[in-house]
Amino acid sequence: MNDITSSPPTERPRRRPAWRRLLPLVVAATVLVAGIAVTFRAPLTRAAGRAQLTAGTFNLSNLRELSVAGNRAKLRVESDAPATEAMRSAKVISEYEGFRVIEVSEQEAARLADQPGVTQRNDFNYVYLNAVEINTTSPAAQSLRGQQELVDGVGMRLVQFAGPIQPAWVRMLEATGVQIVTAVPSNAYLVYGNSKSLAALSALAQRTEAVQWDSPFYGLFKVHPSAIPGSKQYIDTNGEYQVQLFADQQGNRGTFELLREIGARQLGETQAWGPYVNLFIKMSPDYLADVANRPDVVSIHPNVEVKKLDERQNMIVAGNITGNVPNPGNYFSLLSSWGFTQAQFNSSGFVVDVTDDGADRNPTGADPGTVPSGSNAGPVPARHFSLWQSGVLGGTSRFIYKGIWNSPGTDGGLGFDGHGQLNMSIVGGFVPDSFDPGGTRIHRDPQGFRYGLGVAPFVRMANSVIFDPDFTFPNYNNMLAAGYNSGARITSNSWGVLFLVVSTT
Repeated sequence: MNDITSSPPTERPRRRPAWRRLLPLVVAATVLVAGIAVTFRAPLTRAAGRAQLTAGTFNLSNLRELSVAGNRAKLRVESDAPATEAMRSAKVISEYEGFRVIEVSEQEAARLADQPGVTQRNDFNYVYLNAVEINTTSPAAQSLRGQQELVDGVGMRLVQFAGPIQPAWVRMLEATGVQIVTAVPSNAYLVYGNSKSLAALSALAQRTEAVQWDSPFYGLFKVHPSAIPGSKQYIDTNGEYQVQLFADQQGNRGTFELLREIGARQLGETQAWGPYVNLFIKMSPDYLADVANRPDVVSIHPNVEVKKLDERQNMIVAGNITGNVPNPGNYFSLLSSWGFTQAQFNSSGFVVDVTDDGADRNPTGADPGTVPSGSNAGPVPARHFSLWQSGVLGGTSRFIYKGIWNSPGTDGGLGFDGHGQLNMSIVGGFVPDSFDPGGTRIHRDPQGFRYGLGVAPFVRMANSVIFDPDFTFPNYNNMLAAGYNSGARITSNSWGVLFLVVSTT
């Protein structure tokens, strides 16, 4: 995953009271990240950062000039659209099966917009970054073409194609020797290369109209506005940042060396995700531009505290509503009418992993039991009937495994906040029909809906503990791999940050 585009970024896990520096930049250590061996020693002294966040001649004060629209517009024209004289004389950008992309003036686009089979696609002229939305046809954006920014002999570059990307264009791009870091909307790639491959890319951009625009990936483009002091979106995280790197030995060595020199401290684990290396660090904001200008840095975000959040319930999720009110009735009968049975779930081996704080008791030993760190154990002899098959305590547990990912905190995996227990119940709690049929409201609300009855009351569940009670900085790769090997095919994550909700399943 990457964080440079204007979709919401993944934010920083909640900080524990005593920060774990698993790879501290201030002591000697060696780390192997995606095949990169880096040694950290004692910090050096370095003058206060003097670098500025810029993009060529642009800075924070005039960055929006890059967003000013040009005087050309793009249209998608379906193959069966009536051919008007204006469309016949328009510049054809690219041809596809079933449609073509043409370019006309803004005035002509306004006249053609209502024609059948014609869609205005001015988004094809934009590159959407968190830092700025660049209209690549604008004079300001065009002024960045032809410029080159290399540090330690390597650099990143944005390349936008003239229309929806065709396989032949990708092959041309890869033939230059650059590495594709990620796709960027619209019709663009972020690429990484050395002086030779980037020179070949520049030559390609000059000789083919398939490349509409290219530019160095400047430090200013990498920093989320919420990380920049003085920005309207600024969030003060006391110098804590999430920094994403492209995994490259040559570039990463220099970046780790810079972080050491400026006295940065690392929070939690260094994590390798595909082509990325993700760091959580604490540093002076004075060095923000110094770090952003490193050639392997993809993005910088504030490390915003992640908090636990909640979800909605069964009948609403199932769509069994009238207007905006859930219909009364037996949820088990509804599931049965759809063909769901306990036997199906048992034979499938399918597990939903509720990734949260600890639920119920721990898996091994006498209650409250013990729980492994960095692995899973189970099944869990749960205290609560709703986590057993058919709601029968002592029968067959549907709580398949549990583990704490990273070192335990003061909760010892027991989740005293109750948030993991709540979400286990929301996902798969089982409350039998026989409970509270007289409506004494012990297990039912005034409308007759059962408390604790989950969306999938037959599903087998598990619990990966990442809050104990504060965030544990888990190694996601190891956690997800262990869960998958134990049957997990869905993870339920009811947690996020206050300014960007990250609540996913």
